[in-house]
Amino acid sequence: AVLSATESTCYDELARRARCVAKKNSHARVDRLMGLCMHKGVSMLASIFGVLYAGCAYVPLVPKHPTARLVVVVSDSGLRCFLLNNSLVTLPKAAIRSVARNERITIQGGGGGRSLCYVLFTSGSTGKPKGVLLEHYNLVHFVDSMFARHHLQPTLRTLATAAYTFDVHAHNIFETLYASGQVYVFPKLEMLECISDMVSSHKIDALQCTPSLVASL
Repeated sequence: AVLSATESTCYDELARRARCVAKKNSHARVDRLMGLCMHKGVSMLASIFGVLYAGCAYVPLVPKHPTARLVVVVSDSGLRCFLLNNSLVTLPKAAIRSVARNERITIQGGGGGRSLCYVLFTSGSTGKPKGVLLEHYNLVHFVDSMFARHHLQPTLRTLATAAYTFDVHAHNIFETLYASGQVYVFPKLEMLECISDMVSSHKIDALQCTPSLVASL
């Protein structure tokens, strides 16, 4: 199902790890947003599905983003619960302080199609970053349409080029796993340095990237 620079996992194992994440966070209400602060890898995907198994919605965070942006994301989404995949992943103190001031924000729960799936924040290049709410209904229709249009097969191998803070991650992850394919996740720097070799050695079928990156292939 998923292969990273340090490990690989089958569908059964990915589902087991996701259920463990959901169980460990069973204290979280089904109508809660959970912050994900993860390095790119198998644990990131297991955590995404674990949050969804728990009936919650996830808000992806990148520790290296500017502190001001992290404070806005944490504050505006009212985050009070976080998943971090190791002790090296930390949030700036200013972002942590904003958690204490957050009031609990309730989202549409119940597990139906109109339940919230994830929240992505815009870049903020034209002002303050704004949260965009995606429902399960949106994601399922998108994946279904892509599956039908591209006639995706279980042999599909996708190189996940996008960070999970961008909506393209839905292409990389959900679309591929829906087709019973394989997702390859590598750290950005490592991927950019040898993307041509990765595509060749792993027999990658699909990736989404900029024209300049395509030229390097």
